[in-house]
Order: sequence, then structure tokens, then C-alpha cells
Amino acid sequence: MNAEQLSDLMDFDHVVKIHADGTFSEPQELYSPMLSGVREDDFEDMALIREAREQGWKLLTGHTGQYGYNGPVMHPSETIGGGLARRILTSPGIYVTVVVTDGDDPDADPVGWAVARKIGG
Repeated sequence: MNAEQLSDLMDFDHVVKIHADGTFSEPQELYSPMLSGVREDDFEDMALIREAREQGWKLLTGHTGQYGYNGPVMHPSETIGGGLARRILTSPGIYVTVVVTDGDDPDADPVGWAVARKIGG
């Protein structure tokens, strides 16, 4: 599997398992975490990270191209590719791409997205 195929596979809230041999499966018994919050500063990032962890997931950080920001929330225009795709493809486990919304206004446009990895998976 390459980065483009991975990006196509990882639709929002679609849980995938990446195997050591580079293949994937789609576990039907697992659900995506539900995250909310606005990424305005590191305090909100910590709340999102804690919220994901409470649901059994860890948010991946350090892959956004946003200037001066290294947290888990990717800009809506970013895609799964480059270092993020390499990290997923070379680290077998269970992953999902989640939408991050504004917890105060559920009808607002998403503020971004994040990739979560199942803890222990």
C-alpha cells in the first residue's frame, strides 16, 4: 500500500488495521472516538488528547504543516501523506481519521481533523 491508497482508505470515522506485512483489514467491532473542541492554543490540544485517551485512542502529533504548530489537529486542506503516511504504514496498528468540530457549535464547519491510533491495538 502506498500513501495515496492509504489516504483513500482512511475516510473519516473509518477504522482500519494496518498489518505488519503492509496489508490492511477493517475491524467492524471498533468505532471512531468522538472529539470536539477548537484548536486555539495548547490548552485545547490537551483537552482533545485527553478526550481521545478516555475513549481508548491516542492522537498522532507532529505531522501538520501549519507554521508554528506541532499538535494533533491537521488543517482541513491537509491530507494523509508524507511522514504521516510513512508513520502509519510502518507502525502496524489500528487507526482512524476523525473530524474535529467546535464543541460550542455542532453545526459549524469542522476546525480540522486528526489521526488516532487505538491504544493497545
